[in-house]
Amino acid sequence: MVVDLDLTDPEHVRDPYPVFRVLRESSPVHRSEHLGGWLLTRYADVDRAIRSPVLSVDTIRPFVAARAPHDPDVARLERLAPLWAVFNDPPDHTRLRTALQHGFTNRHVAALAGFVTDVARRLLDGLQGRADVELVRDLAYPLPAMVIARLLGVADADVERFKAWSDDLGEFVTTSTHADRYARAAGAMEEMGDHFAGLVAARRRAPADDLLTGLVDALDRGVFATEDELVSNCILLLFAGHETTTNLLTSGVYHLVRNPDQLQRLRDDPSLAPVTVEELLRYDNPAHGLTRIAADDLDIGGVQVSRGDRVFAFVTAANRDPEVFDDPERLDVGRRPNRHLSFGAGIHYCLGAPLARLEATIVLPMLLERFADIRLADEPSWKPLLVLRSIEALPVELAPS
Repeated sequence: MVVDLDLTDPEHVRDPYPVFRVLRESSPVHRSEHLGGWLLTRYADVDRAIRSPVLSVDTIRPFVAARAPHDPDVARLERLAPLWAVFNDPPDHTRLRTALQHGFTNRHVAALAGFVTDVARRLLDGLQGRADVELVRDLAYPLPAMVIARLLGVADADVERFKAWSDDLGEFVTTSTHADRYARAAGAMEEMGDHFAGLVAARRRAPADDLLTGLVDALDRGVFATEDELVSNCILLLFAGHETTTNLLTSGVYHLVRNPDQLQRLRDDPSLAPVTVEELLRYDNPAHGLTRIAADDLDIGGVQVSRGDRVFAFVTAANRDPEVFDDPERLDVGRRPNRHLSFGAGIHYCLGAPLARLEATIVLPMLLERFADIRLADEPSWKPLLVLRSIEALPVELAPS
């Protein structure tokens, strides 16, 4: 019998897979009173859930509507938070995604390869001879942050400020347990909104060759309903455009170091990098779980889910389902095929997937080429988040080649 679970328990946050294995085997559609919803851990159920039009992504508006009258900090989030494309169903989702996807086509992303390589080289140069390398601070955060900032016209000098804002916003978006999460998120949303409103005005005065100028043009053509909608989705792109990639790079290095035979395979054959990135995404996906609300009654895995119920589709659990993956608990940097769900599926498939793949495929072989030995200086600290797998800090020791 599976008792109710506290998925924010530090031991579970560090390693959720034993609990997910038990759930997948004994209660794959599990009612959690602690979370107030259904937990899905089986690949077939998660895949169906994240594709289903009956399960709505509009999870923010009901939350804000319920909390805002009683919490002034949540009320401050009400203007921008529900406008994110990822929290909208069709037809609004279709309209917003059409506007946003222009900058993330394979052709546009491929054109960034040189810039990503240059940024990675500069960051790795800065790690040479260092005795106090912390991978998140020194590589895994600044690389994707600088890339998405360039796309959106944010100056390099502002990247650190956006890091602080994104961390505070993540306290709300990713279901943190910190008591002041709403106040921090509201302040960050307001300040980021003001900053992007200023950038939008600047692009109107002087268009540039960047994604933001294209988004301003979409606003002027009526694709975005309001400037708030544009500004809100700029915040989304900046937040989502670096947060999950930061987590992928950090956890990827962590798991490679803990599996030295697989690290050596990649070191010996850098052409494995694209396949390795897919396996790292499967093995410990940065997007831990996806939240939905049932828009109507439906059956999931033989269990009746009622309209209005919350559903937590744990992609990390699905990605280790032995019904789909051979020896799923083993990291295999040459794994083929690899049908992981780490970027979602269906109409909500991650827009930034090509960019995340590009960044990780470039930087991981460069890191291994530059440093002959990578060791953990300490065990990582994990953030107490429900929907992201996020290492807060990863101290490492690097020996140059």
